[in-house]
Amino acid sequence: MILNKKLLLAVSLSAMCGTTFAGTLSVTPATATALQAGGATSPTPHSVVYTQAASGETTNNLQARLVYDATRLTGTVATGGDACQINTQGTVVILSVNNTSGLLASGTLCTIAFTSVAGATLGTTPLDIQADPALAEGCIDNLANPVACTFVDAAVEIITAPPDVTLSFTPAPGATVTFPGGTALTTSNTSIAVAAGGTVGSGTVTGCTITGAGAAAFGTPPADITVAAGASGSLPLSCTLPNSGGAATATLTCTETDSNSAGVARTWPLSCPQGTPVPGPGFGASPAPNPAPAAPILCNGQAGDSVQRQITITNNGNAGAGSALDFTCTGGGIVSIVSGGTATGLAVGASQTVTVACAVPGDGVTSTGTVSCTSNAPGAPFVFNYSSTGSTFPPPVPRPAVVPASSAWSQIALIALLAGLGLAFVGFRRGQ
Repeated sequence: MILNKKLLLAVSLSAMCGTTFAGTLSVTPATATALQAGGATSPTPHSVVYTQAASGETTNNLQARLVYDATRLTGTVATGGDACQINTQGTVVILSVNNTSGLLASGTLCTIAFTSVAGATLGTTPLDIQADPALAEGCIDNLANPVACTFVDAAVEIITAPPDVTLSFTPAPGATVTFPGGTALTTSNTSIAVAAGGTVGSGTVTGCTITGAGAAAFGTPPADITVAAGASGSLPLSCTLPNSGGAATATLTCTETDSNSAGVARTWPLSCPQGTPVPGPGFGASPAPNPAPAAPILCNGQAGDSVQRQITITNNGNAGAGSALDFTCTGGGIVSIVSGGTATGLAVGASQTVTVACAVPGDGVTSTGTVSCTSNAPGAPFVFNYSSTGSTFPPPVPRPAVVPASSAWSQIALIALLAGLGLAFVGFRRGQ
């Protein structure tokens, strides 16, 4: 019946106003619950919102009524008392206060807080927007002509107990989600099943993220879902099967909210297995390119010197047509390429050494540089970071000063000393 009234209103207004356009008057949220014992609706309060038409908007003012069952609900204007009034329980009078030639702006006109009447009958009760053209209600343009409005109602469900829904997952949080195998570099799909036990309310899974060393191999994290009591849902997942290097791993983290879990983090290890290899080059290096190293490659030395370091690059791809590795490495900052910086057609399993030189800065100064390698292998460019601190050799330690024994008296004293030591030694031997 409500739908028929709204359709009739829209048709009659459209016939009267020709090509004029009006927006949408809606009540949000669309659904809410309230305890039979006189509890407030949740979520609350409800908002009465006007949204302009996408084009051709002509509404300057509006008047309508939000009708509800006063034997089951009690309403209170929480905000926007100049636009909404409850003179008698059961009807919210909605009247825009624009009253100018300007268009009625999009936005919230008012908010209404509802509570259930103690002992109200269980079940759904509507929040019904109504407008009677015969009473000059509805959307009105600046010439006082009616314009066809769109109305979006809402409802409140009166329940005997608070929501009791609980969510369960397959596989359970903490268990590894392993994707099906297949040909490398193709997409593999799987999902986590979500079931909602209980009879009242719903649970949500929100804010999912994928983190970890292999996160780039996995697709977009699952979108937020709401699962009603007794229903089921899923968290879809995908990954690109690696061509080499073993399985890609990461961690899925989502937030669960239900009757016994208010915003609890749930995690699952993810494992995307290496696929059946297809021919193609791979770029392996020792030392590894960034961001794998915990610290840059060091090339400290004497200030002003050139210190050399080496990178061994290996084609760790899969043999077959098109598997040869090409790369070109260039230096930047204090680093320059000495040799081996370019390779064309490096076979799978073969290696090439790239020698780089660091220009050591001044004493106590630290400077940085990079080697960046472009390649036909997945993941390029590959970057190696370098750091060098200059130093100088310590000054030589001075020898202690020695007074030369050049005078006659000094020579006589030296002879006497040696003679005394000799006599002492002979006396020692005789006493043995």
